[in-house]
Amino acid sequence: MRNLLIFLIFILFNSCANNKSVYWCGDHACINNKEKEAYFKKNQVVEKKVFGKKEKYVPNEEIIKKAVISEKNRIKNEKDILKQKKIDEKRKIKEEKKLLKELKKEEKKRIKKNKKLAKKTVLDKEIEPNVDKINIGSNLFTDLKNKIINRNKKMSYPDINKINE
Repeated sequence: MRNLLIFLIFILFNSCANNKSVYWCGDHACINNKEKEAYFKKNQVVEKKVFGKKEKYVPNEEIIKKAVISEKNRIKNEKDILKQKKIDEKRKIKEEKKLLKELKKEEKKRIKKNKKLAKKTVLDKEIEPNVDKINIGSNLFTDLKNKIINRNKKMSYPDINKINE
């Protein structure tokens, strides 16, 4: 039992020991977790190098400067993309509002047109009974007029959607 306890403690200390390791983003060491995650999203690969007691990681200053600059550029590009998305959304909203205004104007025009047509039909109905009161000297014309009126009363409206083939 004692040997088992010593073995577990040894494994615990060994696993909790600080292994000196560095994540590599391409040709340089990743500066921080943000760069590591961004590189992983882009390439789906991040290397991890483990250094032993004899080896030590000595960062190259030029590589670190390039990595910092590329990280700043990446962040700037992401911000520019977000700004462009916001601008596009605002423009889309403005276009939708403009279209709604145009639709409302067209609806008002259509309503006015319908009102004018309704007034015209009312006027036509008022004029129609007066046609019978006009006295025309020829009986032939009156007979012909009565035949046309009677025939039209019996007829139904045509189906404009039906196409004769």
